[in-house]
Parts: sequence; C-alpha cells; structure tokens
Amino acid sequence: MLVWTKEIDEDFLKALLEEPSTQLLLSSPGGGTYVLGAALDHMSARDWTTRGTGCVMSAAVPILASGAKGRRSASPLCRFMVHAPAIHLNGEGEETIKSLSVDRAELEYADTVYFAALAERTGTSEQCWRALCDGRDYYFDAKTAKKLGVVDRVQ
Repeated sequence: MLVWTKEIDEDFLKALLEEPSTQLLLSSPGGGTYVLGAALDHMSARDWTTRGTGCVMSAAVPILASGAKGRRSASPLCRFMVHAPAIHLNGEGEETIKSLSVDRAELEYADTVYFAALAERTGTSEQCWRALCDGRDYYFDAKTAKKLGVVDRVQ
C-alpha cells in the first residue's frame, strides 16, 4: 500500500509509478496540475483502492476520486477542499503583455483539466464543481464527499 501524506509532486508520481499494489492511503494538501495529470493518466490504467484520511485537498481530490467505483472511501473526520486552480507567474515581478497572455492560457488549461477530472471521476457536473468553488476555497466533510461522488463509503 502506498501511504502519501505530503504534497502531490514529482516524488508522489515516482512512488505511484513504483507501487506494486493498487492501494493508496492519501492525506495531502494537494499539488500542481502537471503532476495531477500524470497521476490521473497512470491511475486510469489500473483499478485502484483509495482511502482519504486527515485532509484531501486541491489536486488530491480527483486523485482520491480516481479509485475504482466501490473501492473509494474516507475516514469520518477527513476534510476536503477544492478550489479554482491558480498558477505562479513566470517572472520576478515583471510581466509583459505577451507573457501574461501565455500565463492566462496556461491557467485556463489548468482550470479545464482540474474541473473536467473532478466531473469525470465523481459524476458531479463540472458546472456544479465550478459553482461550489466560485472563486474561493470550498471545504467539506466526508459525508459531503460521498454525496458529491468523491468517495463511495465513509468508514
């Protein structure tokens, strides 16, 4: 079983790729869109059993929801958070019009990947996820995670 209690980053991806089992225990504050995409691509090739505990936030939510239907769970006191993606600007305080348009396009890409991943893996519409976030962090409990389709069981 892979137990992950840190940020979703390149180390997570490496551990995920090397994990011989298909069991993931997750407590993470989230991570970046690129690693999220790579993790989702890898996880879609196998039927994973996923369990959330502690906190499952940001990029960790669609990863938890990527478990096989019927094999996704959360502990009763697990806390969840989703939000609209954000990016760090490229420069050191100076941005050009051109670089800002590139950053905007990349942010739109991150936004599309994140909300599409949530919708596809939970059965809750992209529109609903976007409304829940509405420019802010949206925190919820394990029972709400079940209602939203992130997990199948709370135990």
